[in-house]
Amino acid sequence: MNGNKDKKFIAVAVALVKRGDEILMTLRNEKALPEAHLKWELPGGKIDFGETPEQALIREIREETGYTVKIIDKNPIIRTHIWEYPTLSLHALCLGYKCKVVDEQKPKNDPSIKAIAWKKIRDLDYSQTLRGTKEFLEAMRK
Repeated sequence: MNGNKDKKFIAVAVALVKRGDEILMTLRNEKALPEAHLKWELPGGKIDFGETPEQALIREIREETGYTVKIIDKNPIIRTHIWEYPTLSLHALCLGYKCKVVDEQKPKNDPSIKAIAWKKIRDLDYSQTLRGTKEFLEAMRK
């Protein structure tokens, strides 16, 4: 990490939504972070001040994908990662929750999401996913 950069910590909730042998994923649209731009990821987002991780997860999934999910396991899978932006080092604490879809609506237009898809887990090309995706999915299987 560059000592001249600003440093920020965030907590993020992500959904591990499985349907048969498929997992719900979103294609990230973030040109400012080439390491993540146009990579497939598990849907989710930042926990806002005053929200529980569970509230944030349900809100983010609805906003990004149009799906309403129910958390089926309240014990999160926890991972951390540091993202390096040009002027910022961002330390993210990620809480992954197993979920199921309970309703579907039209998603809001989220500029950070390029596409939404159900991907077959066995066919995932992890070189095209966000770093840490494989570890989350392996932990989900346990």
